[in-house]
Amino acid sequence: TVNDISYNSFHFTVNADNMRMNSYDVDSSVSGSITITINNRNFGHATLQHGTVSLLPLDQLLSVTSPQSQEFDIANIQAGGESTVSFTLALNGERPESRLIPLIQVINNTFRSNQDTIWLLFGRDNRVITFEDNSWSSYPWYQDTIPWQNVVSGAYEGSRCLRSGNCGHGNKSELSITWTSTIDDSITFYKNVSSEDSYDWFKFYIDGQQMERLSGTGNQWSRSAFFVPRGTHTFKFSYEKDGSVSNGSDCAWIDNLHLPLSGTNYIYLLDSICQGSEYQFRDSLISTEGFDAGIHHFVDSAESTVYSLTLVLTPTPQITITGGDVTIRKGETVRLTATGAESYIWSSGETSSIIDVYPTETTTYTVTGYNGACSSKDSTTITVEGMIGIREQLSTTNIKLYPNPAQSTLTIDGEGVSRIAVIDITGRTIAEKNVEGTRNNIDVSSLNDGVYFLQVFDGKGNKTTHKFVKKK
Repeated sequence: TVNDISYNSFHFTVNADNMRMNSYDVDSSVSGSITITINNRNFGHATLQHGTVSLLPLDQLLSVTSPQSQEFDIANIQAGGESTVSFTLALNGERPESRLIPLIQVINNTFRSNQDTIWLLFGRDNRVITFEDNSWSSYPWYQDTIPWQNVVSGAYEGSRCLRSGNCGHGNKSELSITWTSTIDDSITFYKNVSSEDSYDWFKFYIDGQQMERLSGTGNQWSRSAFFVPRGTHTFKFSYEKDGSVSNGSDCAWIDNLHLPLSGTNYIYLLDSICQGSEYQFRDSLISTEGFDAGIHHFVDSAESTVYSLTLVLTPTPQITITGGDVTIRKGETVRLTATGAESYIWSSGETSSIIDVYPTETTTYTVTGYNGACSSKDSTTITVEGMIGIREQLSTTNIKLYPNPAQSTLTIDGEGVSRIAVIDITGRTIAEKNVEGTRNNIDVSSLNDGVYFLQVFDGKGNKTTHKFVKKK
């Protein structure tokens, strides 16, 4: 019935390549330069026939110096196969004391583009404190009368951590730091405690508000994480005892403290537009009129934040059609060729750069060429005058068609013929093939009875059109 509905499900596998970054290694042993070696793997189910690998630093502090072409060609990477490339980067200016810079690896093939991010840390990340050396003491800590201590045992990771001080009953050991967070961020750390259960406590405070507490002797190292809004905050770690009884190690430990982002905050942006277009970058409107195609960097600072924009200008295609703007007779063929872009769409629906058209009346053909998302157009007009012209001579060579009418096979005699095509009365190509020699045949047995035209081409592109009749 009309209301009957049936459902079917099916699964199928699409075999395609999928080249992605597998691992990478950074070598900064040579002063002023950095070598990044990247191993890429085909995680797909088909061979990567051909592709390119490029590396794009998102900070003008870095530029790729090798290879000179800025990219590597890769080919014939089977499913599960790997390919390794090495890029050399130059440091344009002084090495920053603390900055995390992203680099984008782009793998392009004919149909898709994959991007992976590599993060380069210059200096050290001053937000991460592992307590493995004495550098932790350089931070603006406030210790109370019973200070926390850096110890060589019981660490979560590595060999060192901080342990609360030895405090008697009714006392507490406190460690605090006042820290300005540049952005909305978080504070994370690992903690452990061994104490009298439910009486002696490890506690953590943000701006005087208790965020968590932990006691007992059966604890393991565990991670804590708390949201921290932008601004200045005080973080306090405290081990607090009641008036009697001690159990376990009677202390607390912290390790791998990760403070919110402080100092200058770098925000990296990547985008692409068509060459000559405008781009809104924060409060500024950037006009790229007159800019060369390629990579351009722009920087805008606001308070303690630096916005770094990498803008890729894709060249707008300059489209040219050759072979058009001619006058023909009805039924003749014109070959149009478009150049100047990566891909094309014609007004007649074709998507190749070269098309053959058979207008029966004066027609304008338009092609749109694309470089990525950037496009431009060109048009040409084919003027059609009069009826189909039938010439019996190609250059100086006589062309003979027989039998005419033809029933199953049409024979073409003549020297210098390189291609023949059968056209119906509407101008549509029914059959065509490349030929050689002085005598050639074409099968017309499948044609309906009626009048057709045979276009004969020589090696120089010269053409004549001949009428024949198909009759059973």
